[in-house]
This record gives sequence, C-alpha cells and structure tokens, in this order.
Amino acid sequence: MLDQSMRGLLAALEAAGELRRVTRTVDPKFELGAVLALKDRGPAFLFENVGPGTIPVAGNLLTTRDRFALALGTKREQLDALCLKSLRQPIKPQIVADAPTFFEQELPAVLTWSFGAEDARRIRQPALAVMGARSPEVSPVWEERQALVLEWLPNAKAFVLPGATHLLHVQDPVGMAHGLVKFFAEHPIEAGR
Repeated sequence: MLDQSMRGLLAALEAAGELRRVTRTVDPKFELGAVLALKDRGPAFLFENVGPGTIPVAGNLLTTRDRFALALGTKREQLDALCLKSLRQPIKPQIVADAPTFFEQELPAVLTWSFGAEDARRIRQPALAVMGARSPEVSPVWEERQALVLEWLPNAKAFVLPGATHLLHVQDPVGMAHGLVKFFAEHPIEAGR
C-alpha cells in the first residue's frame, strides 16, 4: 500500500472486501464499541454517522494479520521480517503537513466523546498504557491520566519509556517499538486473527 493515510488504508480494505460501511446513525457511547467487540474477528468497519458527531469512526482495522500486512504494504508471510527490519533500520520521523486535520476535525470530535470508569471496565483485552518518563515535566496531567487508565482498565499494563515526553514515539521510536514487541510477545494475537 503506497498511500499510508487513513483514507488510503480504508480504500485498500474496501478494495479487498475487508471493510463494511455502516450508514445508519450509531450511538458512540455504547453501540459503536459493542459492535466492534462482537465483530473483532470480522471485517473492519467504517461508521459514517456517529451520534451527534460529524466525524466518521473506523474500527477493527488491524485485528487480523492479513489486514495488518495490507496496511504495511506487505504479505502476511513477510510481516514478521518487515517488522524486525523496521526495528533494526528505523527511518527518521517526518513532520506531518496535515496538522489542520487534527485541530479542525479530530480534536473537536474527541471533545464531544464521553468515556468513564464503567465503560472502561467492559474492555477485557490486554492494554498497554504508555507514557514517557519525562511527560510530567510537560504537564502533570499525563501522570494523572496514566494512573486513571491503569485504575479503570482491568487488564492494563504500564509502560514508561525512559527519557521521553509525550512525544515518545517520535523521540525514541526504537524504544517504543521494543516496548510494543514485548507487550505483544506476552499477549500474542491468536492465530487467524
């Protein structure tokens, strides 16, 4: 897949018959998450009308190795080798020119979303709660949020990346990748997913 944007991934999934579009209005608080949880071994979904919001929501995009490989532009049997090569030979981060997308579309949608302790307790999958060790220097809110995630999610595991702030994936992509590899080694995705 040459186009590494979200639109490119959705188009590739749709072309491969791996994307289901949901055009009716979906409740973002309970219904959307329930559908994704019930269909986590099924296709990817694009919910085009989510509650009172104006932004579509995509889910279950990378829940199978085949779709993960498609997103990375490789074949399933080459996925492990590509991931190892990427860890050994990382590329330098690039600045994204599309920052207005975040501020004009994504951030307003996040501000209308509500998610509480009761919602979080229903998430049973293992989760990795990631934070840079120097994030509290940027704002004390990161430490508070990390503690909240660990308290709310029943199967959450903390991962604190030394020497990094909230931009940990940019500041230390190799260290971040190693943390993810360790987490997925302890919580592997089942065969066929």
